[in-house]
Amino acid sequence: MRPLIILSDVHLGHRSCDDVARDLARLVAAHPEHEIVLNGDSFNLSCDPPDCNPGASLASVVAAHPELKAALADHLAAGRPVTLIPGNHDAALAGPGIRAALLAALDRQEDAPLAIEPWFIRRGAVHIEHGHLYDSPNSPSHPLVPPSPTTEPVGIAITRRWVGPWDAWDTFANQWTGTAVEKLGMTVGRLGWRAGIAIAEYWGILAVITVEVAARGRLYRRERVEGDAGLPAFAELRGVPAAALCGVLDNRPQPLHESARATFLRFGFDALLALSAIPIGVVLAFTVSVRSGAAVAILGLGYLIAARKNLAARGANHMPDELRNGAALVSRLTDARLVIFGHTHLEDEMQGYLNLGAFGDRPNPARTFVHIDEQGRAERRQLPVA
Repeated sequence: MRPLIILSDVHLGHRSCDDVARDLARLVAAHPEHEIVLNGDSFNLSCDPPDCNPGASLASVVAAHPELKAALADHLAAGRPVTLIPGNHDAALAGPGIRAALLAALDRQEDAPLAIEPWFIRRGAVHIEHGHLYDSPNSPSHPLVPPSPTTEPVGIAITRRWVGPWDAWDTFANQWTGTAVEKLGMTVGRLGWRAGIAIAEYWGILAVITVEVAARGRLYRRERVEGDAGLPAFAELRGVPAAALCGVLDNRPQPLHESARATFLRFGFDALLALSAIPIGVVLAFTVSVRSGAAVAILGLGYLIAARKNLAARGANHMPDELRNGAALVSRLTDARLVIFGHTHLEDEMQGYLNLGAFGDRPNPARTFVHIDEQGRAERRQLPVA
């Protein structure tokens, strides 16, 4: 097996990332004999408007980072493979014509060893996958069908409709850091007087997405049917039994966008309604009836008290546990010796599972990646500081 360099969550584009691109260029140049595997979310295509051509967006990002362009182009010119696995933020990589667009941006020909591989790749008994399939707000209907802007997961819909237009990637990229009060403070500090407009628009977008989820079940079912039709050929290509992959899909968490009720609750609209009932009840008490107003307010307050643990659980970061469970599922059903994910932006490691963390985050203290040698042995390494 050719030795591998694997990294995840570079997140190029729609933010200041010159240092990330330079470090990635150094990493590629330092490993000329390796296959370079970019394991999802290499590009922030999810911040593009729905009508933006992803190929043109990729070309723009590559042109903005000449050192990285040269490093990747040289690696390919030497016959060394570069493999991209689409993640939730760059699912469009798996669309038609994208490989050709990326090769053109790198000034390489069709025969260059650049591959864009859906869902996962296997190198021996090592399973490499981005991991968002096991995170319900970001999980697609089917991993072999790139979602369109009308069928994409709710997490990406929010990114495309709110984070991108408000240019808020740096502030809101990691939704799990900080309390709600701290996030509100960041919003006000960054947007100033526009924060109120942004927050109102955010809640409006959540409401629209919830309605869309309820109306688009037919589209999601169509993607599942299309993906299942291609599953046997994909399984044969990967050397994994199709029944095993069906088991993975059947036992993963349900994508959030396939349930209007789950979406409504995940967005916290029940809590918002209960909270709104308190001032509404006060107004009713003064304008209509003390008894009816008090009843409305008490019902709202009572719901918030009774549901407080459930509301806190919904707002917690369950991704690390969900991906550990996903890795155990993949290992059990497909006989993978080692499962490598990214997606969570948190480095993690346990028997048979390794999470890459995020190469594109602020180095703490250095950017890390995973090296796999010819025998399939994995080692987390650090990129030396330039």
